[in-house]
Amino acid sequence: MDNPAAAELVAIITEYHDLRQVYAEALRFRSQPVSDQLPDDSNVAAWRARHDVLAVQKPFLPTFCERRGNTYSEGQELAMEFRSRYAIARRRLVDYYYLRGQARSEKNLLLALRETDVTAASGDGILAALDRHISMLARTLPPKDHLRIRLAIDFPNALLEARGKMTQLQAVKEVHRYLAVYRETVTLDSYKGWEAGRHVPQGNNRTAAEEFIRARLG
Repeated sequence: MDNPAAAELVAIITEYHDLRQVYAEALRFRSQPVSDQLPDDSNVAAWRARHDVLAVQKPFLPTFCERRGNTYSEGQELAMEFRSRYAIARRRLVDYYYLRGQARSEKNLLLALRETDVTAASGDGILAALDRHISMLARTLPPKDHLRIRLAIDFPNALLEARGKMTQLQAVKEVHRYLAVYRETVTLDSYKGWEAGRHVPQGNNRTAAEEFIRARLG
């Protein structure tokens, strides 16, 4: 990508996507309902368990990050990490638009999460808001840059789509063509791992794989 502004926005979109994945994983184990009946004030363990779940479900509400006992619970720490990373990502987005004099015209894109999203009874509203915001940001980029987003946030499926009706062995041979300049090779097992999302190619392997995808999908 030769457009620095587009490259920066792709990087921001990637940050939001990674943050969404981290939050979804935290929520996966802490999405259970919480009783409306409050624990007894002396029952520290019950308060910790309650805050552990609610801190993840409502990470933007400081109430549930109040410490009970000597330490924060794991859920509270996850919520605080998410909130901190979200603030950094949003600040980067704000800077991106303000530096280009587009803050007024892109006002809706700066409203990543609405109040109704962050105070939802469960974290599903936050996930939906992040998905919506990622989609909105992606639509501001020209179509030629959309593949770059896919390579950044959905590499396995982009590779699978690029392979099409080829066998995996045939795809490996195609990737080898792009690797030849580096005098390197890739194994079939490694390629299968890329498609399955078990690991991602690094260095020259990544470059060659992306060249293969662009040649097929670009």
